[in-house]
Amino acid sequence: MGGLTNEIREPAVEVVPLTPADLPALGSTGNPRIDVADMRAMLEAAPGRSFWVPDTAEFILVQAWRNREELPSIHTLWSFTGDDALIRAAADAAQRLDAAALVMLETGERRSPTFYHRHGFVRIETIRTYEHVEPEVLARQIVPGSQSFSEVTLNRPDLLTAVIEIDHHAFPWFWWNSEAEFDTYLQQPGVEVWAGLRDGEVVSYIGITSFHHWAHLDRIAVDPMRQGQGLGRSAVTFAAERMLGAGARRIGLSTQGSNRVSRHLYESLGFQHTRQSDYDVFGIVFDADRVYRAARRVLSSDESGS
Repeated sequence: MGGLTNEIREPAVEVVPLTPADLPALGSTGNPRIDVADMRAMLEAAPGRSFWVPDTAEFILVQAWRNREELPSIHTLWSFTGDDALIRAAADAAQRLDAAALVMLETGERRSPTFYHRHGFVRIETIRTYEHVEPEVLARQIVPGSQSFSEVTLNRPDLLTAVIEIDHHAFPWFWWNSEAEFDTYLQQPGVEVWAGLRDGEVVSYIGITSFHHWAHLDRIAVDPMRQGQGLGRSAVTFAAERMLGAGARRIGLSTQGSNRVSRHLYESLGFQHTRQSDYDVFGIVFDADRVYRAARRVLSSDESGS
């Protein structure tokens, strides 16, 4: 477990697996980030991955990140003195279950670089966030005839299968959306997924979530064999048209900081970097080959690049 090499000396504490039956004992923690019902659901979905200190009611809550069992993620670390013991227990459990990494996102809570270093985390990626405040202008940039769009639903397994294939070829392994993730995602309020088609073949897809007067472009992918044909721009402007129709006055999105192609596309379309919302993705990495695996660039061995 290469990430956990730094010796950390803290008083020995008893750490045991956290189960739904233990939740009443955590009632006095006053944790504001999660309620008991949500905790129970996470523990039932991922048994044996979360832990607590009975003497102090400190705990670490771990769930499958993006519905991927191979990427467990620390949802909540509620600890004052037992950080080391709790993180080690969660990391050991993750490694025993053949996880590629134990993930921790720096979103709701900012921690010092020292915290991540001393516990064996490395920065896997920085997420760069953007916002567009004139969706009506963005929607007018739609490219007619570039591709047509068909809505993806759970009742259209053909489209869903094609979308997942493009997703896994367009993004590095760490960022894949699994079939389970799509199943969950498609059932969320305000979510729409659309497949872009050209000549009857799925060549792109978008996923969006619309709220009251704000919307988020959750994911966009283009068949790597068809990049450079304006499909990404066409997909973004189609998404803006959908979100504008749902009442959006502002549109947000995020992308990997290392993805220069997507950053250039968004900036060329008028998205502004919202630096204050950027965040880092950290991980204790067990299998670097999987975590840092690049995106596939060829959809199948018999396809040409035409």
